[in-house]
Amino acid sequence: MITLKRTVKDCRKPEVIGERIRGFFDLMRPFTILGGLTAGFFLTMLASKVYGVPFDFSLALFVGVIFGLLQGASQALNQSIQEELEIDKISGKAKYRPTGRGIISLTEGKIFATILYVAAIACAFFIKPLFGVFISIIAFFGVFYTLPPIRAKRFFLVNNVWQGIARGVLPIFSVFAIFGNPFTSLSVSLASVIGVWMVGAQASKDHGDDVKGDSRYGIQTFFVRLSENQGLCLMGVFMGTAFVLLAIFTSLNLLPPIFLLLLILVIPSVLILYFLKNNCVAHLLENDAGWVSMYLSLALWYILPAIIL
Repeated sequence: MITLKRTVKDCRKPEVIGERIRGFFDLMRPFTILGGLTAGFFLTMLASKVYGVPFDFSLALFVGVIFGLLQGASQALNQSIQEELEIDKISGKAKYRPTGRGIISLTEGKIFATILYVAAIACAFFIKPLFGVFISIIAFFGVFYTLPPIRAKRFFLVNNVWQGIARGVLPIFSVFAIFGNPFTSLSVSLASVIGVWMVGAQASKDHGDDVKGDSRYGIQTFFVRLSENQGLCLMGVFMGTAFVLLAIFTSLNLLPPIFLLLLILVIPSVLILYFLKNNCVAHLLENDAGWVSMYLSLALWYILPAIIL
């Protein structure tokens, strides 16, 4: 009997180990990591063109990995906070989370997130100190979006502006800092456009099933404070303003005229609102189709300028 018990335990051990490895991988939410990887890679391509430096594929990939680690760290941390887990239980998303299923403990999730943040910051400083400073600032925004005493996501509009800065403004400045002055007319103008767009588009993650949990725990999103139609309208106002800024900046020659081609992103921006309004769900990615479209659209904001310039 003793031998039998040991045999059963030994047979199950690889399965458990594999499940935990998959749990840590899922904790980073790979789909969103691809967004960070894409942003870092194509921003490096864009900055290389702006500064007239030969494109370095390995550098671009390294920068993309750093942004991916940052994104993965923020996702892991968010899922390792008790209050966030309770919100996910209300929305029904806890069943998708490794911490919600008990595969990874909350403490393990926090430690894992810390390791990812430290790795990203260390790699950034290895490339260039100023780049490391900017990556540290992005990490700060990622940590205190969720954690007290700031917990920026609690506050109406601050929630969205916080993410607009972290995902739309700081990435551009950080990558441009690798090559020279991070605050050029192009970088400031493009960062302003993407940042304002992100303020509106960011609310896509707060729609639908999340509203009840956010409301119970005092998270003041667009869709907690406003009706659905009002929330969608406010999203549209911010995203629309971004395209107005794009047209103004190109007319003032702060952005190259070719950047007017970015107006094509009006189409996926409208689709985000359409998918949210019609409650379209992307089951394979555990979230609304509007949320998925937001990430894909954000990726295009970084891909297209690098390609068309």
